[in-house]
Amino acid sequence: MSCACHTRPNKALQQTAYHAASLCGKRPAEIGRCARKTRDSNGATQDSDIIIEIAKQGLSCEKYAHSKVMHALMALAHIAWNRETVSESYTPREQYIGFINQLRLSAKSIRRELVSEDWEAIISRMRAYKRQHFQNDRRVITACGFTERETLQVQWHDGAQQTHQRGK
Repeated sequence: MSCACHTRPNKALQQTAYHAASLCGKRPAEIGRCARKTRDSNGATQDSDIIIEIAKQGLSCEKYAHSKVMHALMALAHIAWNRETVSESYTPREQYIGFINQLRLSAKSIRRELVSEDWEAIISRMRAYKRQHFQNDRRVITACGFTERETLQVQWHDGAQQTHQRGK
C-alpha cells in the first residue's frame, strides 16, 4: 500500500482504499488533534468525527488518543464500518495486517493502550459500536486519510459520492 496523501487530496483518496497518517509521516499528536469534536453549521457532529469516535473504541483508556496506536485504529475503524455496510469479508486480516506491522507498534504499547491484542476482536467491538450508534447509516467509506493541510478527510458513497472534511 502506498501513501499518496501528499498529492492533491481528492486524487490521493481515490488511489487508496484506506491509509493512516503514519504512512505519510504524520505524528501521533496530529491524530490527537482530530479527537476533538466539531460541529457543522447545523450542530451535527462532522462525519470524520464519527470515524474517530469508532476508532477510540479500541483504546483501553481515552488518554491514549494521542498515541501511535491511533494510526492502526483509524484503519480498523474504516474496515469495521465497511464490514457493516458492504460485506462481512471487507478487507480480511491478511490484507490489513501488513499495514499494521509497518507501524512498528511495540508489544508493550499494544498490551497497555488497546482493549485487546487481537485486531479482529477490536474490529468486532467497533462494529458493535457502529450498530448501536449509527445503525441506520448505510454509507460506504471509499477513502479515509489526511490531507496536505493535516485535516482528516473521509470520503463516503451513498448513491452520489460525498466528501466530508474536518479541519484542525
